[in-house]
Formats: sequence, C-alpha cells, structure tokens
Amino acid sequence: MFYGKIPDTSTEGTDEAIRQAISHALDPVQKPEEALIAWNSSNKQDALSVAFSSCQYPAGLMDSELATESWRSLGERLSEEKQATGPDMLLLMGDQVYVDATAGLFDPESVDERYEWPYRKLYANPHVRNVLRQLPVYCMLDDHEIDDNWQPLDPAQGQAAIERNEHRRNLGVAAYLKYQRGIDPEKWRESHNGKTPLWYDFEHNGFRFFMMDTRTDRSPRSAVTIDDEKTTLISEDQLNAFRKWLHACDNDRPKFVVSPSILFPRHSAASADYPASALHADGWDGYPQSLREIVKIVAEKQCRNLVFLSGDEHLSCDATVSIQAEGKDPVEIHSIHRSGLYAPLPFANSRPEDLVLNETWSPMDDDRSFSCTIQTRIRNDVRGFGELHVFKDTNRQWHIELEGVPLPVTPGHS
Repeated sequence: MFYGKIPDTSTEGTDEAIRQAISHALDPVQKPEEALIAWNSSNKQDALSVAFSSCQYPAGLMDSELATESWRSLGERLSEEKQATGPDMLLLMGDQVYVDATAGLFDPESVDERYEWPYRKLYANPHVRNVLRQLPVYCMLDDHEIDDNWQPLDPAQGQAAIERNEHRRNLGVAAYLKYQRGIDPEKWRESHNGKTPLWYDFEHNGFRFFMMDTRTDRSPRSAVTIDDEKTTLISEDQLNAFRKWLHACDNDRPKFVVSPSILFPRHSAASADYPASALHADGWDGYPQSLREIVKIVAEKQCRNLVFLSGDEHLSCDATVSIQAEGKDPVEIHSIHRSGLYAPLPFANSRPEDLVLNETWSPMDDDRSFSCTIQTRIRNDVRGFGELHVFKDTNRQWHIELEGVPLPVTPGHS
C-alpha cells in the first residue's frame, strides 16, 4: 500500500507514461487506481464517523470470497453516494493477520512465510485495497500478529523458552511496524526510558484518540504474582502517557481509547473471589491491578464521554459503565466491542454466557470508595465492522450513535 496522498490517476489528462510506470511497480495489482490513495479530506470539527474492527482470519481454499466479505461490505458503504454520515476513518484494533493460523500444526517457521506473507496476501486482496485507499487507517496489533495469546513468560518457564518467546515478539512487532504503521511512523520511533513504545495518540477532525498497546507492554504473570502491583497489562510509562493524554483532552468532547483487550464486561471465569481466577482472562480483568488503576484514573479525572473501543472476543456488545468515586459525581464511560472481520471458528469465539453482562463491581476489595455499575447489550453484527457517529446538535450538545442507536452522553457546558 502507498501511504500519503497521491492524485487519483483515473482523471483525464494523467500522463500515460506515469500510469504505465506505476502499473509495473504494482505487483500483483494491475490497475493503478486500485492502489492509489484517494482520501476525501474533511475539515469537520464537530462531527465524526468511525468504522472500526479487528480479527481477520485468513481465507482457505474454499472461502476466499467469504473471508473478505466484511471488507467488500465496507467498500460498498464508502461508495454510497458520498453520504454525510459515511466513515471518515478506519480503526483496526488487532489481529489484522494471523501468523499462527493453524495453531502450530502447520504454521511456517521461516520469517518470510510466517511474518511477511500474511500481510502481502491481505493487502493484495482487491476488497481490502479498495477500502484502504479511501480511508485513513490507524492500527494496533494484538496477539495473532505474534502468536496465539502471546504474553511475556514468567521466569519459572526457563531462559530458553523466554528467549524463543521474545524472538517471536520481536519478529511480529517488526512486521507490524513495517506493514501497519504507515501513517505517522515517527510516533513509534519516540523513546520512553530507552524503550520504543507501540502505543501512540493522534487527532482526527478535532477528536482525540489514544491507541493502547495491551499486548507487548504487559508483564509476566502467574498464580503467585497475579494480584501484585507490578503485574500489569500496560506499563507505568504507558499509563503515564495515558494520564497525560487524558489531562489534555477536552472533558466534554467525546474521545476514544482503542484497547485491543476488552475493558468491560468482565469474563465470567475471571470474576471469582480468588485472585488466581484472573489467569482465565486475557483482557483487562486478567490484570486486576491495571483494571483498578484505569477505573481510578477515569473517576478522579471525572472524565465525560470517554469511549473504549476493542476487539478480540469475536463478539459484538457495548457496555455503559457508571463509575462512582466517594465524594465525586458518577461518571459514565462506554466500552464497545465488535466481532471479527472474519472469525469462522466457533471454538475461538466468545459467547454471551462467557461474560458478566450486568453487575455492580468494586475494584478495591479493601476499599469500597470506588464502584462500577456495568450494563451490557449484546448486538447482532452481520457486517464484521462497527460504525460510530459523533455530532453536535443545534443546542451544541454532543450525541454518540452506534449503528444509528443513541448511546448515553453526559451533557457538556457549551
């Protein structure tokens, strides 16, 4: 894919020699217009439409068209008479490729086959190219860009296993940076305490986004260390960056956090009273210290109209979370989860009964000064991607709609 704005070569008067030169460079694509960026710039500041999704399992011999049906559907959505509510941008929230598609049974070991070919195959698809040339896309990786349920290993696993695990992480991250970070690559070159972070933030149409790395920034965990304050889903550096970002945000204007790991609802298997139950979860509830801290930050900041977007569970739901801190007004946030672009394996897909859909939960067992009331709605998702609309009405009040359904918002002071 090209990253940057290039004139649409389908217009009259384009130099034929340039067209032919580009055509020769675009293997396997034969038509330049299928690869050249044709974004429609927008100067809107009080409205935004976001398409978002994750989890593109690769096609096999018999399902090549079905595997990219969601991309085809989104491409049709973009061509619908330039609707005012059409997507302005695309968020891809992890597992855009599966380097481990056969769960180790036939997964290739060579670097090119395992970490390069899945991207090349994805970007060669005409439905994928059609979407990516029309929308600015912002990506974050998750486990399948590296290995199924990848996490750093506990020291008890042994040095050899740790080195193999870290080697796969490095290869997966390198491929992600090469193929998924074409927009503003300088962001990932910034150093935090000598480390190159994958998290980043950006602004689109005046709306602010924070892209969390909830995969490679997590710490090792075990039954012994699971509830330790040093066992976290995101590092202290990333948490501080999130605090700084949140502090700089307009408190009334909707703002968005992309977290590949689901924030709420919690997993049923991880909600037992004993701490080690958290090991059954791969999301925020799998790292209790981090979940407590993120809730505390939002409550203390009194952050209004904050929306968490996530993928990974292959299930569509949205939760309204009311956070009550002692001595402060309750604040509501949204945790919106969308099923995969293509998730054909039933055993890999979460079910509603796997989640605690409605509950009142205190994140501090020894301190009841914080509590959360979570109410979750399961959604039927036949498109494979979500679409969120944000706008101001004539009274200057914000509205958030998810596929045309209004979500609760906290009135601003405008």
